[in-house]
Amino acid sequence: MRVLKLTLENINSLAGRHVINFGKIAEKGESVFAIGGKTGSGKTTILDAICLALYGRTPRVSITNSNNEVMTRGTRDCLAELEFEAKGEKYTAHFSHSRTRNITTFRPVKRVLRDAKGQDIDFSDKKIEDISGFSFEQFTKVVLLPQGSFAEFLNSKKEDKGDLLEKITGGEIYRQISIISQRRNSEAEKELKDIEKDIERYKVLNDDELKALKQEIKNLEAEEKKAKGEERKVNEQIIVFDSILKKQADIATLKQDLPDQEKVFNEKDALAKNFAVEVKKTEKLLEEERKIWTQVRGLDKEIKIFNEQVQKQNSEQQNTQTNLEKIQKVKTELATQQQGIIQNIEKNEAWIKANGHLKTLPQEFSKIFADYDSCKAEKKNLGECQNSIKQAEIAVQNATEALTKHEAQVKQDVAKQKEMQKAKEDLQSKIAQLLPEGDIVFYRQRKEQLSSNINIGQRLADNLKEQENLAEDQNKNENLLATAEKALKTQNKEQKALEKQIAEQNKSVESLQEEVQKAQQFKTLEEHRKNLQHGSECPLCGSLEHPWAEGQPEKEQAAEKLKLAQTQLGELNEKLSDLKRNLGATESQLAAAEQKKKELIAKVKETSVEGQKWLGKLIDIPTGFKLSVKSIAKLLEDWEQAQKKNDSLLIEYAALEKQLSKATTDLNNLELQISQAKATTAELKGKIGTHEKELENHTKNAQTAQNKYDSLEKQIKSTLQKYQVAKFAELQTKLKEWESNQELKGELGQQKSDLEMKIATNKTELKSAQTALGGIKTSLDELNVKLSKLSGERRELYGEKDPGTEEKKLISQREALNNQLKEAEQSVAELRDKLATQKHDLKRLENELVAETAKNTTGQSPSEESLAALRSKNEELEASIKNYNFERGAKQENLNQNAKNLKERQAKEKEYKAQEKEFAKWNGLYKLIGHGQGNTFSNYVQTITFARLVDQANDYIKDMGKRYTIIYDSDNAALEEKPSFDLSVCDHFQNDEIRPVQNLSGGEKFILSLSLALGLASLVGDNVEVDTLFIDEGFGTLDADYLQTVMSALMGLNEKGKTIGIISHLEELKNSVGVNLEIVPAMSGLSTITCNREGVVSKGDEKTK
Repeated sequence: MRVLKLTLENINSLAGRHVINFGKIAEKGESVFAIGGKTGSGKTTILDAICLALYGRTPRVSITNSNNEVMTRGTRDCLAELEFEAKGEKYTAHFSHSRTRNITTFRPVKRVLRDAKGQDIDFSDKKIEDISGFSFEQFTKVVLLPQGSFAEFLNSKKEDKGDLLEKITGGEIYRQISIISQRRNSEAEKELKDIEKDIERYKVLNDDELKALKQEIKNLEAEEKKAKGEERKVNEQIIVFDSILKKQADIATLKQDLPDQEKVFNEKDALAKNFAVEVKKTEKLLEEERKIWTQVRGLDKEIKIFNEQVQKQNSEQQNTQTNLEKIQKVKTELATQQQGIIQNIEKNEAWIKANGHLKTLPQEFSKIFADYDSCKAEKKNLGECQNSIKQAEIAVQNATEALTKHEAQVKQDVAKQKEMQKAKEDLQSKIAQLLPEGDIVFYRQRKEQLSSNINIGQRLADNLKEQENLAEDQNKNENLLATAEKALKTQNKEQKALEKQIAEQNKSVESLQEEVQKAQQFKTLEEHRKNLQHGSECPLCGSLEHPWAEGQPEKEQAAEKLKLAQTQLGELNEKLSDLKRNLGATESQLAAAEQKKKELIAKVKETSVEGQKWLGKLIDIPTGFKLSVKSIAKLLEDWEQAQKKNDSLLIEYAALEKQLSKATTDLNNLELQISQAKATTAELKGKIGTHEKELENHTKNAQTAQNKYDSLEKQIKSTLQKYQVAKFAELQTKLKEWESNQELKGELGQQKSDLEMKIATNKTELKSAQTALGGIKTSLDELNVKLSKLSGERRELYGEKDPGTEEKKLISQREALNNQLKEAEQSVAELRDKLATQKHDLKRLENELVAETAKNTTGQSPSEESLAALRSKNEELEASIKNYNFERGAKQENLNQNAKNLKERQAKEKEYKAQEKEFAKWNGLYKLIGHGQGNTFSNYVQTITFARLVDQANDYIKDMGKRYTIIYDSDNAALEEKPSFDLSVCDHFQNDEIRPVQNLSGGEKFILSLSLALGLASLVGDNVEVDTLFIDEGFGTLDADYLQTVMSALMGLNEKGKTIGIISHLEELKNSVGVNLEIVPAMSGLSTITCNREGVVSKGDEKTK
């Protein structure tokens, strides 16, 4: 993966938009670039922005839809966009977040992923992981190298190293696997036991119980069938009795209703006949009225036609009158306009006559205007010449003043030069007094010698302390050895005593077992024992003595003794087993102590040799020096004091040297300044001469311009007097007035001619309108006479009544009578049908009653009491059937439940077998790697991972000098319950000496931690190309030599196509790389980004869409 370009906006202290083109750095062949700036300026913000664009979070802060702590304070939105290349394809990852209008809340986070063609891709952390090859945690370990975490790891306590390494390498997953295997084993075991309980819950019947249950169901079915037969017979009788009683009641009701129905029929029939008579009368009246309506409607039609004609004539009269009024109005307006035009013509002619002197102005104006323009130009030229004279005078004055000032400054600088020369000589004298031994090289070599002695002395002191600790360990081990040997003897003695006691107890148990057997045997020979006599042979054993002839031993008593003896024997055996286990443990402890004794002897010898070796490396040891912890501590104290004194002298020398360097630089600068001032004086004298010559030329030009201006001004004044004006602007106004009045004269003549034509036309239109209005009035009078005559005839015939309305009334009356007649006739027909139906029903019911009576075979006369008795008997039978059905259903349910339980039990037994396999799988895994805290698998994997990490780190440490190789004993670490992950280094410059990491200097530890970080990047990115890396701080612990070595190694990564960004505030580091990104603090805690290489950093004003 290669980072190409980063765009960020309003992230932490970097307010506004910033674009960093990392691709430009790689294009120039640079493998290492620096990101510098003061502490807190925002260097790490660049790494935060990269993580935001890819993963929507940073190593320090998470972003949510309701919270954003990386957005610059006081801004409304932030953005991070990264262009990168992975697996040969280019992508753009975009992150943005903004506030809503009320500022206190946020809009949802926007994350977009695009391919090289700008097409959107579904965005998710999983998609980024697939493309880049890294999860967020891996990215922060591979691309953002965790050098600082490894530095912490190297300096941490033994017990803390495992936890730190787990965090750095992401090994938490193996601890989780170990814990999960333990948990899943417990869950699988619990689930197996739960299934076992479920199996027991499903009870099933045996074959006999099942057979008996089926027989009971069969018996109940037979009883139910018998009861249903009886119920059917009773139901048939109930139906017959119920039908007879119902028909008897219906017959009585019909006989009672028939007279009333006949009376209603007769009344309805008389009413229908009356309605028929009224309908005929209404029909006759309607026929007579229709003849009159025909005459009235003819008159109404003629009246309507005359009314329409009158209305039309009225409308025409009104329109003609309106038109006449309009024409008269136009006539008045035209007369007014004619009077106005005549007045305007008279005014125009008077003005032209009064201004006759302007007649020649239009022809002469062009020449007058040209003269006026030339006059203005000469006046402007005169002004410019006068300004040039003033500027030349000021320039001469300024140059003269500057000359005087520079000459005074030169005198001051010469005096100051003498003072600075004396100060420089004083500093040289102080440096000479500070170094009594002569050259500074002596004191620098002395510093290295003292530093070497202190370093070796500290190792020698550690060696002596280790020897003392080893001596103490030897004493402790000797005591442990003696204790173990004593305990072994005691335990051997106890074992022999217990074995003897167990042998005796075995005999006792065997004896008691014989007694119990005999007691059982004697009980079976009870009758024979009674017949035995002393002195005669026993038929079984031939003995002549019979001690139990009269009584047998108590079997129960012997059995109790045997049980007690066996219990005691078991306790003795268990005690012996415990003793043997303790004996084995003591033997192991004794063997371990013996082994440790050998190791301590070898270690003491090794440490002593090592101490002598360190002692031989010391320089300038005092005569008669005797090696001890106290004496070496005294030497270290003396050397440290000497080192402080020497360091103080070197610091003072550096300060004086710096002052001397500054004084020399200042003196050189002053000499240069004096030389430049003298050159400036000569230059100013030359400028004064030039400015004086320019002043003379400008004065001549001004006089020439003045003469031209005076001549033109005189000519223009003469022209203005001719046309009776004081200014040129007034002359222009007069010209416009003359031209305007000439134009107005022509327009007024045309207007007068047009208006005379309109007056003639108006006169003709007025006469025509008056004639038309008279004709309309005559026609309207004739129509009104005819209309009045027709209206009188109509009133005489039918008054004001409307034939249509009257016709509707009569027709409505006729329709109402017809409807009443129809309803009456329909009612009569219905009543006639109803009477016939009732009579028919009565006859039918009487016939059916006879038939139903014949069906009654009980011999009882049907009544409500007999019907109630039958229904009571039916209810009893229904209750019996219901009970049989309920009992049969309950037993059938038991049978069904048994089948269901059998099916469930078989399924659970099958599930149990499957879960047994599942438990066996997880139990096997648990035995291999399971642990409650996850230690087993985590420790194993961490040991292997760390060994691989060290191998990778050694590949990088070779590039940083061939002095060291990292050593890690993975075989021994794997045997430890909690691996310590202690590292050592092999120092090839010190005869391949093995040194603990704790004894390394800060710079050496940095190289070690950086190598481990690079090794981790190679390890995690084993299958992924990582072409861009970042290292955050840590270089401050390196001296100049180590810094150069590390930088050379990092620059060598360019051969592998890698680009590395180093975040640091060291000036030396920035000077050693070609490209420097600088985070520059501005006002209010904000910063901006600059770069010494063009095209790498820009503001990028355009919004990224």
